[in-house]
Amino acid sequence: MDTVAFMERYGFDLARLRGDAWVRSWETRFPALWVIPAMVEALYQGRYKAVSVEQLLTMWRERSCPRLSFGLDFTRKVWPEVTEQVQEVLVQAGPSSLQLRRWQFQAYDTQQWYREHRGGKAITIYRLRQQLRAQALPHKLEEFVDCTPVR
Repeated sequence: MDTVAFMERYGFDLARLRGDAWVRSWETRFPALWVIPAMVEALYQGRYKAVSVEQLLTMWRERSCPRLSFGLDFTRKVWPEVTEQVQEVLVQAGPSSLQLRRWQFQAYDTQQWYREHRGGKAITIYRLRQQLRAQALPHKLEEFVDCTPVR
């Protein structure tokens, strides 16, 4: 299946343009290797619009690196022919956000580390946030304590 067939199969909103026009435009302005993973990422995020693919590509260009939130299993299900290409992008991008999430949730005892290395004086960020929420805070600290993801 080619890129245009992929967009048609999953019902991408093309905003009155033809699919091949979108793809040609993306391939001239962004690394061509990123186009297919961006399409799969848009599908994974439930953003069935060509404009969403363009937004992802623009964001990746600003970061100088694609950031994929899906795994190769998802790619194999929705577009098996491009699995190797997506894997190549993952390798070029370094640790994917999936790997980062796995590292983030690995169990390790920060309290134990601090007891051993810092003489027992430790506080986790979660405990600190709880303590800060109980007090009146300056505006800048309120933003930190809220920790609402910025989109």
